[in-house]
Amino acid sequence: MATFPARPRGLESRVPALTRAQPAHVFGAHSSHRHASDDSGHWSSGDRSGSGSGLAVAAGRCALTGRKNQGTRGKFCQTLRVDMERLREKLSEYDQEHLLRFWEELVDEDRYHLANDIDELDLQEITGYFKRAVESSQRIGQSTLDAKLQPIDGTKRASAKTSTEKELDMYEERGLKEVAEGRVAVVLLAGGQGTRLGVTYPKGMYDVALPSHKTLFQLQAERILSLQNMAQQRYILTSEATHDATVEYLSKRNYFGLKEKNVKAFKQGMLPCFTFDGKIILDAKHRLSKAPDGNGGLYRALKNQGILDDMLQRGIRSIHAHSVDNILVKVADPIFIGYCLLSETDCGVKVIDKSSPSEAVGVTAELRHADGQLVYNAANICNHYFTIDFLKDVGYLYEKDLPLHVAKKKIPYVNDDGIRIIPNVPNGIKIEKFVFDVFPFAKNFAVWQGTREEEFSPLKNSSSAGQDCPSTARTDLLTLHKKWLLEAGARDVGDNVEISPLLSYAGENLCQIVNDRSFMGPQVLDKLTMSHVADKIIRILHECHPNKDDFENKTKDSSESKESRKKIEKEKLEKIKSDADKFFADTRCNYIASVEYASLNKMLALCNLEIGNEITAIHHLVEAHAVILRQHILHRYQKTHVRESVWNEPQIYGLRPTHVKFETKFTDNNEALKTKLLNLPKEWYMIQVTAQYESPTILRYKKRTSNVMHAVHITILPTGMSDIEPLCITVPRPATQVSYDICEEIQKLLDDYTSVLKTTYTNHKQYWMMRADQNNKMKIAINGLENVWLREWRVLFMADPIEDLEMVNEIHQMIDKLISDFKSPNEISKRCKWLLKKVSIGAGFLTREEIARAIKFLLPEHEKLANNIILSIYGKLPYIKNLENTKRQTLVLIIDEHMDYIAFEAMEIIKNHPTTRFPSLHVAYALFKEHEDTIVDGCKIIKAREDMGICVVNPSGDLDKMEKRMKLFMDFWLPQWKSCYNAQPGEEMSEALINRDILMYTGHGNGIEYLSGEDIERMRVKSTVLLFGCSSVKLLVIGGRYPPYGVSNQYLIACSPCLLGMLWEVTDADIDKMTTNFMSTWIPSSSKKSWAEVDMDSWSSGTLKFTKNGAKDKTKMYEPEMLRAVAKSKNSCSHYMTAAAIVVRGLPIKIV
Repeated sequence: MATFPARPRGLESRVPALTRAQPAHVFGAHSSHRHASDDSGHWSSGDRSGSGSGLAVAAGRCALTGRKNQGTRGKFCQTLRVDMERLREKLSEYDQEHLLRFWEELVDEDRYHLANDIDELDLQEITGYFKRAVESSQRIGQSTLDAKLQPIDGTKRASAKTSTEKELDMYEERGLKEVAEGRVAVVLLAGGQGTRLGVTYPKGMYDVALPSHKTLFQLQAERILSLQNMAQQRYILTSEATHDATVEYLSKRNYFGLKEKNVKAFKQGMLPCFTFDGKIILDAKHRLSKAPDGNGGLYRALKNQGILDDMLQRGIRSIHAHSVDNILVKVADPIFIGYCLLSETDCGVKVIDKSSPSEAVGVTAELRHADGQLVYNAANICNHYFTIDFLKDVGYLYEKDLPLHVAKKKIPYVNDDGIRIIPNVPNGIKIEKFVFDVFPFAKNFAVWQGTREEEFSPLKNSSSAGQDCPSTARTDLLTLHKKWLLEAGARDVGDNVEISPLLSYAGENLCQIVNDRSFMGPQVLDKLTMSHVADKIIRILHECHPNKDDFENKTKDSSESKESRKKIEKEKLEKIKSDADKFFADTRCNYIASVEYASLNKMLALCNLEIGNEITAIHHLVEAHAVILRQHILHRYQKTHVRESVWNEPQIYGLRPTHVKFETKFTDNNEALKTKLLNLPKEWYMIQVTAQYESPTILRYKKRTSNVMHAVHITILPTGMSDIEPLCITVPRPATQVSYDICEEIQKLLDDYTSVLKTTYTNHKQYWMMRADQNNKMKIAINGLENVWLREWRVLFMADPIEDLEMVNEIHQMIDKLISDFKSPNEISKRCKWLLKKVSIGAGFLTREEIARAIKFLLPEHEKLANNIILSIYGKLPYIKNLENTKRQTLVLIIDEHMDYIAFEAMEIIKNHPTTRFPSLHVAYALFKEHEDTIVDGCKIIKAREDMGICVVNPSGDLDKMEKRMKLFMDFWLPQWKSCYNAQPGEEMSEALINRDILMYTGHGNGIEYLSGEDIERMRVKSTVLLFGCSSVKLLVIGGRYPPYGVSNQYLIACSPCLLGMLWEVTDADIDKMTTNFMSTWIPSSSKKSWAEVDMDSWSSGTLKFTKNGAKDKTKMYEPEMLRAVAKSKNSCSHYMTAAAIVVRGLPIKIV
C-alpha cells in the first residue's frame, strides 16, 4: 500500500488553511478491471509474486498463513524425518500428501523450503476455498445471471452529465473539505505486471510515450500533489504499497514529490494453485505453485497488516481506491468523494457507460432499451469509495464470505518423473477474490457515473492490439488536454501537447497562460513558465513605483496634508498587497524562481509590516532569500533525474528540492514555518538579515545615489521548542551627517585590495603601511556596521548564553518583576518581553543612549515602565558586562546574498563566538535534513580517526614558503593524513570529498580549476571542506540584477555538511598561522607535544623549533566544536583583514 495525497481544486498553494493530515494514496493489491480471467496466456507461478503483488511491498507474505517455522536451519535438519512424518500427517488429512512425493530426492536446503511452504498453509481454509470456488463456478450459469441481474436503482445513482452546476459545486466543495481536513486516503490497486504490455515490471512504471515521458506512477502522484495544493493541505498522509522494484523506482525519484515517511507498503496475499480435482500443484520438487489472491485480497491485507489501524490513527474516515492502469483516473476526485459523503454511502462506485456489450469491464450484457442504450450499461472501472467503518466490517465480519472465483490457467507443474512441464492447455485453476464482491454488504450503496473521455482509458495490451494499449492511452490523454486548452481560450492546439498535473488537475488554471495563444507539439505545459511569472510580477512592481513624470508631478504638489498622504500610501499598500495575493493565489507553481519573485516578496513584507501582519511579513522575507540558488537545486535534481532515465543507471542526488520549494501563498502558513523551525536543533540561535526592498525608480530620481546602505530586516527565527514566535525588527537606513557609506567603503576596499597588494609588494615599507591602512579601514567599516548601521539592535546577533545561567535568570527575573509591578491596563506581549530581556542581557555591548533608545522603542506607550527598566539596567551594567564572553549557543546567520560580502562575524558582539551562515532558511533546513541522523545537540558528529582527511597543498607550485610551512605542520600534527604537495591533484580531491571526513585545501583560490563546480554538484559530498585560499568562498557578482553566486553554493547542492573559507584576498603567512592554530585546536593528534609549543618565528621561516617555555597541556587547547575552534583561532591572525575574511558556511561540526 502506498499513500499519495490528494488536493482539491481552487485553492492552489502549499500554504495550509487547515492543520490536519492530508489524504493518503495507498498502493494496494491487484489492478484488473475484468470480471472474468483471460485463459489465453501462460500462467507463471511459484515465487513470481510480482504478477499479483505489483505495488505490494511489505516484507513477508500475508496470505493464508498458519504457524511459521521459526527454528534455525540446523535444528530443522536434525529433525527432518520427524518433520516429514508430521507434514505427511497434516497433508493426508486433506488428501494432499502428494506434495511430499519427491522428499527423499531433496537436499536438506530444499526440504527446508518445502516444509516451510507447507507449514505456511492453512489447509482447512484453502481446501475449503477450492470447494466453494468450484461449486460457485458450476452453479452460476448465464441463465441464473440473467435472472439475478437488475439495472441500478435510479435513486442510488447520479451522473456528471445529468447533475446541475450547483449540485456539482456542492459535491466538489464537500469533497474538497474532506480532503483538506486529511480524512481521505487514496488506495492504488497496482498488483498487476505488464505481461500483456510486453514488459516484466509493474504497470505503474510503464511509459506510454507522452511528450514528458511520465509514467503512470508519476502522473497519478502529480495529480495527488496538484489536488493537495488546491486543498491547501498541510500534512501529506500517503500510503504506498508496491512491489520491491516499484518502491525502489519511487524512492530513486523522490516519490515524485510525496513524502517518503508517509509511504506505507503492504503485499497482497498468495494462494496455492490447484489441479481440477483439487490437488495443490508443485511448481518444483521443493516449491508449491502459488498465485495472488486477486484484488479482493485487499481487505484481508488491510486488516492483517495493520493498515486499517494506521488509517484510524491518522484520522482517515474514507478511502478512494482505483487501479493503476487507467491513465485518465481522477485521483481522490473531490466531486465523487463529495457525492458519496452527501449520499451518506458506506460503499460507492464510479462507473461509465459501456462502449459495447463485449467491453471487458463490469458485467457483460446485450439487452438494450428502445432508444438503443444498453440496459446494463454501468461499466465498473475499478474506481471505488469506502468508509473506514465499512472496511472494518468487511475485514472482521464479511471477508471470509466473499465469493471465490475460478480462473482456468496453463500452470507449470512437476510430473511424476520430477520434470517441470509447461502445458499448452489449461491444466489447473487459480482462486481469486474481487474487490467489488463486497458491494452486497453495503448498507447504503451508491453509484456515480463519470464521463469516459475524461475518466477512463485503460492500459492493458501491447500496441499491436490496437485497443486499451499505450497508443490509445496516449491519444486519449492528449485529446483531453487539447480539449482543456481550447476551452480555456487557446487559438489553436496541436495533437501532441501535454499538460502537467502539477499545472492543472482537471482543466483549471489554464486561462492565465493560454491568453489566445497557439500550442503546437510536442510540448509539455509544466506549471507556469518563468516568463509568465516574471511578467506578472514586473507588472505589480511597476504599479508600485511612479515613473519620472509621476514623481515630478507629485513632488510639486505639496499642498496635501501629511494625513492625506498617509491615507493615500496606506490605500496603495492595500492595493499592492491585494494584487500580489491574487497573483500568488492564481499561480499554482512550485518552482517560479526569478529575481522579480524575490523583489515581490520583499515588497510584500513591507506591506504586511506596515499594516501590522508580522508573521506573514516574515514568511515573505524567508521566501525572498536565495531564490536563484533554490531554482538551481531543482534544476540539478531534474538534470540528474533525466540522466538516470536516459542512461538507465542509478545517479547520485544532492539536496532534495522538496525542502527548498517555493511557497506562493502564505495564508495561515505560520504553522508551516513553525514546524520547520521546531525540527531544527534547539541549540541553534538563528537570525535572518534581509535587505529591505527599495524602488529602483525612486532611487534614480534622487539627487544622491551613492549611498548603498539601506534599511535591513533582522528576523529572529527561534528553533526547537520555543516560547516565542518568529519576530522581525526593521533597522532603518542611518541618517548620518557625513557621506561615509559602510557598504560602499567595504566594496571599494575589496575592489582595490588586490591591485594595491600587487603595487606595493616590491616595496617592503610601503607594503606594510598599506596593510596597516587596509586593516584600519576595514575595522572602521565593521565598527560602523555595529554602531552606526545596526546600532542598538546589534544585540539581536548575540546568541543565548549556555553558561552563567544564574546571572541570566537574575536579569530576566528583574525584567519580569518590573513588568509585573507596573499595573498596566494593556498587557505586555511575549514578543516585547523577549526583546526587553535580549536588550538587558546584551546591554554590556551598548552605550547608555542605545539602551534607552531600544527600551523606549519597545515601550512607546509605557514611559514610566520604560524609565524604570532603563535605570535598572544602568544599575546592573557592571554585573551584565560579565556576560560578554560567556559561552553561547551557535549563531546561525541567514544572510541576504546581496549582503554576503559583509563580515558580520567580525563584529565585536559575536567575533569570539561560534557562528555559521546560510543563504536561506530553506537551504539550511534541507542540509540539516540530509545529515539529521548524525546531528547530536546541534552538531554533526564526526568520529576522530588518524587518517580522517586529505590535504592538498600548493597545487599550482608557486607558493614554496607556504608549502614548506604546511608540510612541517602536517608531518608534526597529522602524519597519517594523505597529503598532496606541489602537484595538481588527480583523484585526491574527489576521493576526499566522497569518502573522507575532511578535505583541507591550501593554495590559490578554492581549487575550482582542479575540480569544476559541475563535477562537485554531481557528487554526494561527505567531507567538511576547508578552503584556505584567497576569496575561496566569495560569492561572485554575475551581473545585472542577479544575485552573486559562488562555489560554496555548489558544495551546498552536493550536501557538503560544512565549508570554511575566505571572503576576500588574504596573505599566506597570516592565514597559515590561523590554519595551523585552528587545525591543532580542532583535530586531535597523536603528537606528544602541543602545537602551541612550536616557535612561530622559526616555523614561519621554514624550520620546526620549540619554545623554551615548557610543555603545554594539549587537552586544554583542544576544542572539538569546529565553529568554536574557528572563533578562537582568528585571534592568532596578525592582520584584522585576515581574521575578518574567515567565514563558515553550513552545519556546526564536532569531532568526538
